[in-house]
Amino acid sequence: MFSVLRVIFIAFWSVLCGIAISAEMVFAERADTKEGGVYLVMRERAYDAKTEYMEKVWQIVRDALVAERSTVGFISRELRLNGNLYIIITEPAGARHASEVVTGALSEAPGFPGMSSPGFAVQVEGSRLVVALDEESSNVFSEYLTDRSVSALALRLKVFGLEGGRIDVLENEVIRFFAFDTKPVSELIYLFETQGRLSLRSVVGRSKDSSADAGAGNELLPFRNKKGSHLIVERRDIIKNEDFLSFESTFDGNGHPAIGFRLSVEGTQTLTAHTRREMGGVVAIVLDNEVISTNINVIRIPGDEGVIAGEFDQTDANRLVSILKAGGLPTKLDVVQYREISSPLDLPN
Repeated sequence: MFSVLRVIFIAFWSVLCGIAISAEMVFAERADTKEGGVYLVMRERAYDAKTEYMEKVWQIVRDALVAERSTVGFISRELRLNGNLYIIITEPAGARHASEVVTGALSEAPGFPGMSSPGFAVQVEGSRLVVALDEESSNVFSEYLTDRSVSALALRLKVFGLEGGRIDVLENEVIRFFAFDTKPVSELIYLFETQGRLSLRSVVGRSKDSSADAGAGNELLPFRNKKGSHLIVERRDIIKNEDFLSFESTFDGNGHPAIGFRLSVEGTQTLTAHTRREMGGVVAIVLDNEVISTNINVIRIPGDEGVIAGEFDQTDANRLVSILKAGGLPTKLDVVQYREISSPLDLPN
């Protein structure tokens, strides 16, 4: 009661003195009766999302360069996960022409929310061409990602009963969260750093060498809960988040905790076609670039439903289901600063 009266007094006094009372002040005063809390700062891996966008751009400029092979030679892509597109040609003398071809092809590049016609910068480095979003387009892309991340986090917090927490954007790609009387920091970090990106991919091979060459079009991913075990999987998704309609906690045929799901019509058709085409093939269920289960036999599909079985305990399965229900984040978040706070006085300015 005293705390509530104090909030009212501060607000009244602020009006009298012409001082604007901030949301942080009110939040802090209300939090004064809580038992303590946490403060976290997260940074988006925007370069991951930009690299994915460049995958679409690559398909356009590749086709344009193939038509000029007599001048630029053979074309390949150098994969770097930094948000830029790196193109290698085998005829360095044709680099200037290749740059002109790429610049022309970029007019057909897809837009994104907030910018229908993005701008690009093309640089020539010997036999390498580097394509990047220009500064304005890069900033708009980052703003879009940050807005989506904040919305997705708000929904995730609601699913986990944490509506009392506060989400703020400090700057593009940097988000903070603080709350009182909440979950331990370790649980919140798991909640925020799990992107919730689920997909099924074909398995090409296995390796215990974390530096093994996965080959063109593939990547090497760790197998969760199996230390030292890695799978070589195709980069191409068979189905992904958009193909799933719902998730629920369930049990597999042996009575172990599992994740049940229901697919969209398109997802069902795609997975059914793949299963018939790759009879006996192995499929990896990938969550945030980590294999959580494998083998097509763990997925039973009576119509549009299935089960993901793995080495889950009940808590883990329930938590994953809740995250998947809330929806994936548009890009990975890294918690770069965190601490427990015992009172509002511990909040950074």
